[in-house]
Amino acid sequence: MTPSALSREEQAQVMAYLEQQISGSVSLEVWTRKESPLIRTDREPCVHCEDVVSVARQVAALHPALSVTLYDLDRHERRAQEAGIDRPPTTVLRGRGGRQFRITGLWAGLLFPPTLDVMAILSAGATPLSDDTRAALASLEQDVTVEVLGAAYDAYSAHMLRLVAAFAVESKRVQASFVNVANYPLLAAARSVEEIPVVFIGNKRFVGVWDGPELAEQIRRVAGGDDTPVSRGNPMSGPFYTDEEIAALAAERLEEPPRTAGGLYLPGR
Repeated sequence: MTPSALSREEQAQVMAYLEQQISGSVSLEVWTRKESPLIRTDREPCVHCEDVVSVARQVAALHPALSVTLYDLDRHERRAQEAGIDRPPTTVLRGRGGRQFRITGLWAGLLFPPTLDVMAILSAGATPLSDDTRAALASLEQDVTVEVLGAAYDAYSAHMLRLVAAFAVESKRVQASFVNVANYPLLAAARSVEEIPVVFIGNKRFVGVWDGPELAEQIRRVAGGDDTPVSRGNPMSGPFYTDEEIAALAAERLEEPPRTAGGLYLPGR
């Protein structure tokens, strides 16, 4: 069974959640790449391309308002360049009002429930953010990119995926994305990732988890040219492991990493 295979019980739970939460159309654009038989040293292999296609199709089949479109990075190279997509697998979720959020890597494990939540808020075009957070985002006068590097085993990363996606839905000024960096050891090394989550606001790097009001204020400052860090006390973070390191640790303990039968953590569990 692949990490993205949903059991019948899991499908029933996801279907019930989607029926309750989805109120409008959401499209999932899944960008993958067919691997070359030659070893490429200039890019990482798309280890989870088939897994992401599988889980996207399974989830979309559980609600009529969800749809999946597949793209190949090589065959649709020009479109990928225009969209700024250069690393497979990448899932672009689009909802009401043209709002979008993208996830690079496999959205299984602890990333699965917040990804379903992202579909829900994209479908509604509304977020559960506080009034203070909404006000800070509404004051933005410049566009800003927010990228989170996290992993499927980390609860802080799951929180940040949900939070920055809500920011992207709330404000057209915020272009937000999430990377499951455990899938990309070369990227992790290039970005010197030792703890997660890592948040990039523009080209400014911050380590650790954020609450909504503090992150909104930091985005407002960076967008306005102010690099002064917002006080967060002692922001929590967790150790970073690649997929290979996680598998090795599990093998040492002679047990599988904690997950459901299908490898996906479901809402409320």
